[in-house]
Amino acid sequence: IGPDGTIYSGGREFLLALNPEDGSLKWRVNYDWLAASFLRRILPNDAFPTGLPIARTNSVVSISAGQVWVVLTLGYEFVSPASGSSLTQPRVTVLVSVDPSDGALLGFTVLRDTNEGLIAVAQDGRLLVSHASLLSSLFFFGINPELPEHLQIPGPPAGGFSVLGPLSFRGHAITGIERVQDLAATALQELPEGDSEVARDALCQGQVQLDATAATIVTDALDEVGSAGAESAPALVVKARGHLASAKSVLKSDASQSAAEITAAQDALAQAVGQLSPFASLDVTPGVCPKKLNLRARPRERLRVAIVGTSSLDVWRLNLTSLALSRADGVGGSVKPIKRRSGSLAIRFADVTSPSDGPICDCAERGSDGVVDRVLSFSLTNVLDTLELRTVEPGRSIRLVVTGTLIDGTPFQASDCVTVGKETRISR
Repeated sequence: IGPDGTIYSGGREFLLALNPEDGSLKWRVNYDWLAASFLRRILPNDAFPTGLPIARTNSVVSISAGQVWVVLTLGYEFVSPASGSSLTQPRVTVLVSVDPSDGALLGFTVLRDTNEGLIAVAQDGRLLVSHASLLSSLFFFGINPELPEHLQIPGPPAGGFSVLGPLSFRGHAITGIERVQDLAATALQELPEGDSEVARDALCQGQVQLDATAATIVTDALDEVGSAGAESAPALVVKARGHLASAKSVLKSDASQSAAEITAAQDALAQAVGQLSPFASLDVTPGVCPKKLNLRARPRERLRVAIVGTSSLDVWRLNLTSLALSRADGVGGSVKPIKRRSGSLAIRFADVTSPSDGPICDCAERGSDGVVDRVLSFSLTNVLDTLELRTVEPGRSIRLVVTGTLIDGTPFQASDCVTVGKETRISR
């Protein structure tokens, strides 16, 4: 069961998500296409009637922040000549993570054996996966002797447990902090006249999460961050936990003081995220200063934005599909980079600028620095409309933000300012 009550279940051919109110189907996804990427089709026969690669759920479903976990057996449908019963012959076993909103595949890891059991999510982000090895044992010892060699599964079964670590402990720590920020916001919403029990539960969950997050930062994440400034991140997390504890202690006696403590916790957590996040610099319209947006832009006019490569941000490791441009003040929506006719994003690598050494909104022409940057192209008219910039008073400075993640899931954001004007064209 997910945080919002959604029920997730492995339904043999499909992974299912059900509405908690009435049990109606939210979505169902079949992953046979993943099996086809690992396995070739075999010639059909009495034992393997289709010969097609299939994917079948092989574990309970587990939930972590923003991800649903399940083990899939990739193999072939096997029909017993004696009983006529159908089984999945295991050839490859994978642990997959999928998007809770639609079941889209986020990633996978090949496992050493079949699961038929649990996936436990530890506080530090590690996953413990059991290997009961029932399917592999059945086929290796019981069915292999009856099959031609080229249709047998390899073995013997392995059994035991696999322990998997997150790609990024830093990303896991940030995700934990963001979870607490959501819990703190929930508690604030219930003050002063809401449900105090809901607020209390949110504060309790936040304290437990921060205990685990602080330990993750100290034992693993700081080595990834590699920044002396980040050494205060654990202290900020502990400070935030203290504020949440104080907020809970005065929850019923002094709602205003409780709200103040929660706000102080949020401030400390925001500082911790800033120290753990990779430093990212943005240059809107690299090589052009001042940076004025043309409100009379033509339909095909583009806005170029450079994510600046630095020693702490390798632009080759950006998750391209995660990138989006928005306003820092939250007005309007967000815009994705435009796509070429081939369907790929209009993104290129080039050394076009360097990090800013001044305040974000200072406009200074920056030269290249020998480090590759990632240059994104956006439809200028789409930016103006979606970010509601046409209604901004000419001459006003607006801070734009590019948000996204690295391929290991670590979030980042970078900002630069533009001035709204009507005359100067800045895109090329």
